Amino acid sequence: MDIITGYTGSPHVTAEQDRDVNIGIFGAESYVLRTGSRLKAEVSSNNEIKVRDGVIMHQGCAASIKKNTYDSLTIANGSQGMKRVDLIVARYSRDQNTKEESLVLKVIQGTPKESGPAVPGYTTGDIQAGDLIADMPLYQVTLNGLNITEVKQLFATQDSIAELSSNLLNVKADLTKANNNIAIINSNLISIVERGTKNNY
Repeated sequence: MDIITGYTGSPHVTAEQDRDVNIGIFGAESYVLRTGSRLKAEVSSNNEIKVRDGVIMHQGCAASIKKNTYDSLTIANGSQGMKRVDLIVARYSRDQNTKEESLVLKVIQGTPKESGPAVPGYTTGDIQAGDLIADMPLYQVTLNGLNITEVKQLFATQDSIAELSSNLLNVKADLTKANNNIAIINSNLISIVERGTKNNY
């Protein structure tokens, strides 16, 4: 067994270990955490979308946009009389030679069509399995002619442990109240049945 959170005299914690810890806490899926601006998208122009600060957990891989800053993404010009759907993804990649890893925002451009444009494909990937690319879809950007007409959020947000605990307490309280109501109803039904039985005699 290898210690992870402990001093050993030399660097020893790997990215794979760190991701495994995060997967154990948050799960193997991909989320935006409830901190900062939660990667809120803002349309700055028909050629620019700003993604505000926040933290993502992509298959255990954590990455952030610094607080009170944003990443700027360029949207290619639309075409008059044509419609198009682009995807904004958070792309994990690992260089096969150097083994260096990165996680950056990327626009995957769709194909223009007069009607019913398709959403472009992306690489799902499995980071812990060693895949070189794994995309996390963040936003679907719809263009009609030259204009961006919709930016649709695709990601889920993940509650903190404190928020999950609070939600569980609320559910427990609701269940207790429901059980009390059921007990009262049962008691009333028993009384009605007993009265009916007495009246029959």
